[in-house]
Amino acid sequence: MTQRQIEEKINKLKRKIFEIGPLRPGSLSKQYNICGAPGCACKDPEKPKKHGPYFNLSYVHQGKKKTQFIRQNFSKEIERQSKNFKRFKELTQMWITLEIEKSNLIMTTENTRRDAENRKK
Repeated sequence: MTQRQIEEKINKLKRKIFEIGPLRPGSLSKQYNICGAPGCACKDPEKPKKHGPYFNLSYVHQGKKKTQFIRQNFSKEIERQSKNFKRFKELTQMWITLEIEKSNLIMTTENTRRDAENRKK
C-alpha cells in the first residue's frame, strides 16, 4: 500500500469516528433479585417471580473501575452509547495500525533513498 492509499484510509476512518455519536465505556448487565420478605412472590419454590430487571453499567475510566445503577428507561440509550464506544475503539485501533504502517513505509522509503545516495558517492 502506498502512503497516499494509507492516508485515504485514515481519512475515511476519521470521518467514521466523527459520525459515531454519543458514547460511553462499559457493559450493561441485567439482574433479577430475590428479596428477604417472607411470603414474597420472589421466594415461591415452584414459580418464583424475581424483582427486576435492574441494570448495572460496569466500566473503567481513568484507571478506576466503576459500577453505576441505570434506570430501565435509560437502558437502551446506555446500551447504544456502549456499542458506539466499542465501535470508537475498533476504529481508533485501525487508525493506529495504519499510522504505524505509514510511519514504517516512510522510514523504509527514506532509508532506501539514503542507501541509493550513499552508493552514488
